[in-house]
Amino acid sequence: MALQTFKNLSTQRQTQILTTAYKEFGLNGYQSTSLSVIIKKLNIAKGSFYRYFNSKKSLYAYLLKNATEQRLSKLNLLIEQPGIDFFELLKQNFINKIKFDIENPVIGAFLHRVMHERDNSEVSALIKSLIDNIIEQTKLIITLPKFKNQLAQYDTNLMAFSIFNMQLWL
Repeated sequence: MALQTFKNLSTQRQTQILTTAYKEFGLNGYQSTSLSVIIKKLNIAKGSFYRYFNSKKSLYAYLLKNATEQRLSKLNLLIEQPGIDFFELLKQNFINKIKFDIENPVIGAFLHRVMHERDNSEVSALIKSLIDNIIEQTKLIITLPKFKNQLAQYDTNLMAFSIFNMQLWL
């Protein structure tokens, strides 16, 4: 995760660091991404980087959390729309994700790469935790009273897992 020194940077500098890191991880994957390359592209000293993040893995974890939060930021607004049914919510959420990826291609590439790195022993626990959290959030949405009549006959666990995988592979 990000250290306080990173949080104290200007928004512009934080964005530069994150964009560079998203691009490197998105294009090269976790294993092939070099902190030295990121540091060189940012034109900072290696010691400065370690004042922002403890390690490559902590940077990756921060990127994962940040990207997921950004990509899902409109979901609560959709849920709160009066009269929206569950399947319209799914459709609109998927459209929002596509729009996000078009507007933020570096983050979209990173998130796409992340899902192909689930077998990497260094980051598999981070990715599994992300997937588990998304599936848990999906289960919470499925069981909301406004969707209960549409979905009551389905197994919530299986439906949440299926929805996650369907949107992942579309």
